[in-house]
Amino acid sequence: MASALWLVLLRHVLWVHQAATHGTEIAESRGLYFSLASCLTCQANMMPPLAKLRGSGPSKGFSNKRRLKLSADKRKQKARVIANNNEQKKAQLEVERVRVELGKLQAKIIASNNEQEKAQLEIERVRVELEYIQARIIASNNEQEKTELRAQEAAKKAELQELKLNLQKHSMRHEEISQYFSSDGGKQSRSLLGFM
Repeated sequence: MASALWLVLLRHVLWVHQAATHGTEIAESRGLYFSLASCLTCQANMMPPLAKLRGSGPSKGFSNKRRLKLSADKRKQKARVIANNNEQKKAQLEVERVRVELGKLQAKIIASNNEQEKAQLEIERVRVELEYIQARIIASNNEQEKTELRAQEAAKKAELQELKLNLQKHSMRHEEISQYFSSDGGKQSRSLLGFM
């Protein structure tokens, strides 16, 4: 009895397998049997998608990396803003300091009676004015104002160079005159002036 049942089952399995290899459908009184290929397709369709098994969207590792990168970028941007603000505050303080120094230099120039000293103080004044303009460039947020200040900076640099050159020429002339009067020619000129 058992062997007969096994034979019936085996024959049925072979029959289903044979039908499955041809991709056909088998109809019986007890219901509809699909081919093995169709059943496998059904099973595949019934399985949840891979994305659902892993979780929707990108993988968790990628998301964490991206989140960390965005966080690092935000921190860098914030640090840059803070650094710029600090730099501007320092520049504003420098502007005030240089303004006070300019006032003191101007007073010294007016009070001085020595031409050589006045020339040196004038050079110092222009140098401080150049520092003042450079500090204002850093402190400014206005691009148009920065452009105008850069033009002033270039003009002040040229003026400073010219004043230094003039002082150097004046010093050389003064030295030549001193050497002349200390030489024999100078002594003769003084003697002649004394004789006259």
